Amino acid sequence: MENMELHQSKMVLEGEENRRDETSRLNDDILIRILGFLSFKEAVRSSVISRRWQHLWKYFSVCLRFEQTKPRLASWNLNVRTRKKIAESFIWNSLPYLSVKFVGVSDEMLEHIVSICPLLESLELDHSPQLTHPKVSALRLKHLNIRHCEYFIESTEIYAPNLVSFDYTGKKIPLQIKYAPKLKQVFYGDGSSSAIQHLSIHLANYLPQLVTLSIGMSVVGVVSNFPKLTSLKHLRCDALKSNGNSLRCLTSLIEVAPFLHKFVQEVIVMEQVVAEEGSRGCGARGC
Repeated sequence: MENMELHQSKMVLEGEENRRDETSRLNDDILIRILGFLSFKEAVRSSVISRRWQHLWKYFSVCLRFEQTKPRLASWNLNVRTRKKIAESFIWNSLPYLSVKFVGVSDEMLEHIVSICPLLESLELDHSPQLTHPKVSALRLKHLNIRHCEYFIESTEIYAPNLVSFDYTGKKIPLQIKYAPKLKQVFYGDGSSSAIQHLSIHLANYLPQLVTLSIGMSVVGVVSNFPKLTSLKHLRCDALKSNGNSLRCLTSLIEVAPFLHKFVQEVIVMEQVVAEEGSRGCGARGC
């Protein structure tokens, strides 16, 4: 009799709990999306709402950004407090996106972050002056952006079996992509006249599988011995100036892409831009 009364009391309490928490009737996907609007600590606290919410916070995903908005602070380094913040955010290994801008992060620190974040899918490094030989080895990484880290950077090494897109902007360095069988998009710009040839050497094994290729250079030069681009559908070439035969120079590049759907070439002639700006300014002053 006593057991029956306890059972009935338990059912009454659970019924009252469910009435108080109408959201518990929603499916897990919706509840996890709701958690996405909360901070990490708030998501953890949601476990006390009801038994239904008790373990949902473990599926919470974090997008972590370290950013200094002013370039003059580019030498700001990851201090003890910042490293603690990283550790707290990574404690449940649920970080899918990390962005580091105008913050000094060493090669060792980068490797450590990536190693304790097995769910990392997107990594962005922008104006990080301490990188010299960054190595990125991540099984689930899909998107990697390295921009303007050219202060001391000498090479980069990548092992990412699920990598889909790679974006590099900076000085010309060896690109050691060890393993990236799913790579489909490459955006590369080193500002040199040999950017295309550099790609043909360092990405030779992956060029045939690319669907999108964008190249930034100083001047369009002659293209020779470029591998077949049998999967390429979108090609873009941006140059700061033209030698007068830029389209002719790129003909051989277009010819090795038999299934190309879209080709864009943009040439910015700096002398013309300066002249136009000067003439507009003179007209405004009534010269």
